[in-house]
Amino acid sequence: PEPDAGASSQYSEFASSTQSYAPSELGDSMMQSRLQVTAPGIERFHLPGLGIRTAASHRRILGWAAVIAFLLLILSIAWALISANQLAMQVASAGQGLTQSQRLAKSASQALQGQPAAFAEVRESASLLSENVKGLATGSSNVGVDQLDGRYSAALQEIGASAKSAQQAASDVLSHQNALIDTSSLLKRINAQSGDLLEAAKAVQDLRVQTGAPSNEVAAAGELVMLTQRI
Repeated sequence: PEPDAGASSQYSEFASSTQSYAPSELGDSMMQSRLQVTAPGIERFHLPGLGIRTAASHRRILGWAAVIAFLLLILSIAWALISANQLAMQVASAGQGLTQSQRLAKSASQALQGQPAAFAEVRESASLLSENVKGLATGSSNVGVDQLDGRYSAALQEIGASAKSAQQAASDVLSHQNALIDTSSLLKRINAQSGDLLEAAKAVQDLRVQTGAPSNEVAAAGELVMLTQRI
């Protein structure tokens, strides 16, 4: 069958229209079609990771990204400061526990000698020692310290047992406070009188020697001097 005359003329017009464009013009028109949007004068362009968007859209996305990055930076700095502060508090609590243990040993020794002021120090140092050890083991709001990591659990158990023993010993000392103070007072009285006893015993000994007393009496006077020194 013979080709239709209308179809042939349309094909010829299409071929001539496509041949009239140079390759560069085709490329420019394709690029323009990619850049143009529905509104004239607004263009889209591509950014890695953001795709093809308008300049305003890119600015909005980059602005929000900068704000989020800034907030994350602030949170990271705050977390680092909090962690450093908590570590410093834990180190300070450990040092405080060591100081209080030494203070407890010194004040307990003074309390056993009947010094009234030492009993208050025994009570305070024992309480602070127990609180700091408890804070390191389980955390404590009183001393403002968090619990240490599990890797320190073995050492904390040993320290906790020693602190508990020291606390019990301090309680025993405090329970005998009145008796220890009274005993100290009696010892002071005995020490104050021992000098007088020694002088009196020496005077007796010298007198027996001067009067030519028998040797057994002189020996007894010398033994009296020795006994006053032992007291």
